[in-house]
Amino acid sequence: MKINNKVMNLFLDKIDIETGKTGTVPLENFLISFEDGMESFVANKGTQVAALVKVSKEGFTKFEKHEAIGIKNLKTLQNFVGRFSDEIDFTIKNNVLEMKSASKKIVMSLIEKDYASPPGIVLSEIIYHVPEFQLETKFLKDILDDTEIYSNVSVVFECKDGKLSVTVQETNSPDHIVTRTDIPFLKGHNFKTEFQKENLKPILKRLTEPSVRVKLQTDYPLIIREIGKQFTTLYLVAPIVHEETKEEPKEEVE
Repeated sequence: MKINNKVMNLFLDKIDIETGKTGTVPLENFLISFEDGMESFVANKGTQVAALVKVSKEGFTKFEKHEAIGIKNLKTLQNFVGRFSDEIDFTIKNNVLEMKSASKKIVMSLIEKDYASPPGIVLSEIIYHVPEFQLETKFLKDILDDTEIYSNVSVVFECKDGKLSVTVQETNSPDHIVTRTDIPFLKGHNFKTEFQKENLKPILKRLTEPSVRVKLQTDYPLIIREIGKQFTTLYLVAPIVHEETKEEPKEEVE
């Protein structure tokens, strides 16, 4: 298989969901498949984020169908791929990945597929029953810039009667920033869902297309679907679920 180094670097960057509220949580023991292009579905429990990224066969200079391979550590693969400045020729044999160009050759051992950790997410149970709407990527990037003003914030998406508002709220403070946009398609689909800044950040900063498709519902994951010429990306971000406080029944006094 042959692929441009820029395409491969972008693929790895889009599945890089390591940084979260507790710092860097390494992405390890995952699969990359080559069934109909290149695809990886990864989940990081430390960041409560999942990513399904696919490069079409058109993204390759030369594509060959191959069974899935097991990657021990994302950063290691990123570092190796980053050493190439041109087209990369991949060869997979005997649980070894060989990468070479006209001037460089790197050999990396793979893990057995059985050692890879499955995402543990059934997409069909999450995706299909929630309405999907379109947002400009610039709108989401603007929200990301708002979060950088505060050190500790949460982000609340709320929709009422086709009007979407996104509030960046500083923790334990009245300070906040609200950004609004009209989405007439969402009339009748009202929701309010809160997310941690640290879980949203690695997703929003990796969006590269002018617009994305979004699914939101109260206490459900945020789903962002990005479709490009060579890439299809699906991101899921777990919400902050607030348990309702229930009053203890009062004892009757005789």
